[in-house]
Amino acid sequence: MKMPERFIWAANVLTVQPADTLLEIGCGTGLLASLLLPALKKGSYTAIDRSATAIAKATDKHESYVANGKAHFITGTLGNTALKPRSYNKIFAFNVANLWKTPATELDIIKKLLKKGGSFYIFHQPPYDITKQLAAEAAQALLEHGFETKETIIWQLETVPAFCIVAQPI
Repeated sequence: MKMPERFIWAANVLTVQPADTLLEIGCGTGLLASLLLPALKKGSYTAIDRSATAIAKATDKHESYVANGKAHFITGTLGNTALKPRSYNKIFAFNVANLWKTPATELDIIKKLLKKGGSFYIFHQPPYDITKQLAAEAAQALLEHGFETKETIIWQLETVPAFCIVAQPI
């Protein structure tokens, strides 16, 4: 299977370092994990998804990383998964719109999970042509819930554009 262009772009934006501690929200079957895990030497990767079927596929796909403790795939949601506070320097999600459309509970949890100086990345590629207005709406929602936008990236992919907002707790 060819890796979707959006995940290659996201991996480049995330610029994973060997000691990063990563949390992916809504990992699906672990496609993005395939691009990120090889870069982790001392760090770790945790992923959650509400689909038990997707988590089973992601776990199978990355069995060696799970076996050596580098990767953890968890069935659940951000609200019902017990994760250690101040554990992640990068938290990210791709196409999980409720993180900026109805974000109050999730963004409070993300603030608690981020290490000091850590960043939250919202990647989104809607099934229609994106506008700067949609990215601005997402940034405004983050601001209203205590996050400062450090950077907004809009990227033209083969199909339709995508955006990434890099934010940190205020």
